[in-house]
Amino acid sequence: PCGRRCPLLGGSSISGRANARIEELDDICADSDLQMTRVMTEKVTAADVSESHEARFLDLLEGVEAAVAAGLEGEVLAARPLRAGDNIFVDFAPQEQRYYAVPLPARCVEVMINVARAGGGPLPSMYASSAPGAAKPTKQDHELEGEAGEVHYRHEAEPGRTVLQLLVVGLDEPLEVRLRCTVRRPEEEAPPHGVSVRKRVEEKLAHMRQDPAELEARLSAAKAHQREKRKELRQAAMHFAAQHQGQILARRPSRCEEGQARARSRKAEQRAHVEQRRLEAEQAHEERALRWTLKEEEWRQARLEQEAMQENRVVRPREWLPGVFVVAHG
Repeated sequence: PCGRRCPLLGGSSISGRANARIEELDDICADSDLQMTRVMTEKVTAADVSESHEARFLDLLEGVEAAVAAGLEGEVLAARPLRAGDNIFVDFAPQEQRYYAVPLPARCVEVMINVARAGGGPLPSMYASSAPGAAKPTKQDHELEGEAGEVHYRHEAEPGRTVLQLLVVGLDEPLEVRLRCTVRRPEEEAPPHGVSVRKRVEEKLAHMRQDPAELEARLSAAKAHQREKRKELRQAAMHFAAQHQGQILARRPSRCEEGQARARSRKAEQRAHVEQRRLEAEQAHEERALRWTLKEEEWRQARLEQEAMQENRVVRPREWLPGVFVVAHG
């Protein structure tokens, strides 16, 4: 490879870097020839010389490959925008690298970039830089490095620092990660939690209490807005159902709904059983009442017979017995 150029790379910056490496290789080869003569004069073994040349040559090849790779990364990989509040899922190929750019505001903020792997496991590496006019961050040249899947950057609103550049380097295997960006005020500058919102609400309520007409108008407008919103939602649902008629599958009931259905069926069965027992009890009561009615008639007949027998045996003898005594005495 000594003394050759890279014709396939043309006049791009990649070829410039590669050719610079090759020229350096030529110089080292020339130096190696001088060193070879010195080694021969100093009676150094040829094996040691060949090993040193091979090691230097491999180092140079690695440098050329790194220059070509760096040039490709700088020209091919474009930075994707990553804004505050973004929560995206990304599929990484083995050893894939992706650049992202986070715009920075003109005030002091804290930027938190978090990466989480679906299913757990090792996380990809992250490198970030916000230096003005600097190239994209690399594994060797960067300002911040992610720790435990997180990059924390405090932006002090320095002139020229308008973008936080981020490099995410994949692993030796394909993986799916979730990338989340959060931008917030520093804790010492942020107001107490909920104070500003509560203050605004209290001011509005105090103003509306002073003007009942405005309060009534606002309530009427809010109710009308809610009615319109519900109407729009119903119309959208009806329109969707009409468009996809026959394509919408019946929704499978949840376990809670299935339990409620079973409870309703059990209650219906219990009601039917209770109604049947009530009818049977009423029928048995009517039968007992009829039997008692018949027994009462039998008791009345027996009582009449007993009274007639009492009259024949006791009452009538008492009536005619005195007359018998008088006749007998006379």
